[in-house]
Amino acid sequence: MVALSAPLDDRTAVGSLIQGKVVGGVMQKEKVLVPEGALVEGRIRRLERYSDAGDYFILALEFTRLATPGGSLRFYADLQDVDRRDGAEMVLSDNTRVERGGFQSAGQRLNSVTWNNAYRQRIWTHEVPGVGTFFVRGSSFSLPSGFKTMWKTQLYPLPAAPER
Repeated sequence: MVALSAPLDDRTAVGSLIQGKVVGGVMQKEKVLVPEGALVEGRIRRLERYSDAGDYFILALEFTRLATPGGSLRFYADLQDVDRRDGAEMVLSDNTRVERGGFQSAGQRLNSVTWNNAYRQRIWTHEVPGVGTFFVRGSSFSLPSGFKTMWKTQLYPLPAAPER
């Protein structure tokens, strides 16, 4: 897990530097690969506001560097989950009631016909490797220092060898 070192809000510019700390450390076969408290840094890759399914934002974070006692490493991971407080969600779901008006055909008395339909709308984004994208509900937002995101580390893709 990575906890934000400083708050983020809807006025933060895309491209702004972000920092966090590893929470809980990363272990493999009883060996500490990344100690708790290790620093990670990256940038805000996307921040967009929408009002089509109620007010919400799409926020994308990309952490790229991990500082450990052994030195600096490339951080490459896929976002698995976010802290569910403060309106943050991985997939945006919306229960909506729709009212539609209809009328009888021309030449007949116009009677308004109204019916209610309930449906569930789900909104998601395309995944970009190494970039964690999620939603935050509201007409504005502020994610506090300590806001947690859970990542699954991946092998960094190496460029293909040139053909001979």
